[in-house]
Amino acid sequence: MAKQVAVLGGTGAVGSLFIPIALERGHKLTVLARTPGKLKVQHENLTVVQGDATKLEDIQKVVQSDTDILISAVGNTKGNPVMMEEMARHLLEIKPKRAAIISSLGMNGSSPTIRCILSCIGGSEVVNDLDACDMLLCGNPGITVIRPDGLCDKSGHGKYKATLKTGMGMGYLPRADVALFLADVIDESKWDGQGVQLYKCS
Repeated sequence: MAKQVAVLGGTGAVGSLFIPIALERGHKLTVLARTPGKLKVQHENLTVVQGDATKLEDIQKVVQSDTDILISAVGNTKGNPVMMEEMARHLLEIKPKRAAIISSLGMNGSSPTIRCILSCIGGSEVVNDLDACDMLLCGNPGITVIRPDGLCDKSGHGKYKATLKTGMGMGYLPRADVALFLADVIDESKWDGQGVQLYKCS
């Protein structure tokens, strides 16, 4: 059944792969983008709204009363040390019916080793912000927090391993498979209210 889907981070590495999959499945998407021109897809079921995912009033433009689920593929970069935390607080205020948010393996105690590695690579500010977002959202009814293992840009395998078990994975997970999981979550509520680890499917 076609769903009304609000999308944050639709022009990013994972979000841009998610959008074509969701549209192919017949869903209707409303995407919030700071730079709408970066979105190369055009479709009758795609609406693009200019705005910033750190601003409450902008998120409210795409999350309406008929929105079935919000999908966030937003990721922080150096420059705003509280970007993800701000977005998380806005989502808790808006209270979408359902939401699926990309975090990272290592956040919220899922793998201290990975968290340490990510802090060394990306900087502690970015990791602390992502961790704060994860801790705010995980456990809330209707919200799935997704923690993918190390990501790569290789072609997707069309499958993934999703689990509530924490720990390090083996091998890199294609972003295309994370996008596939996001699309699957639209019609699957089994992960709602939980933090799910996502690994390459062996």
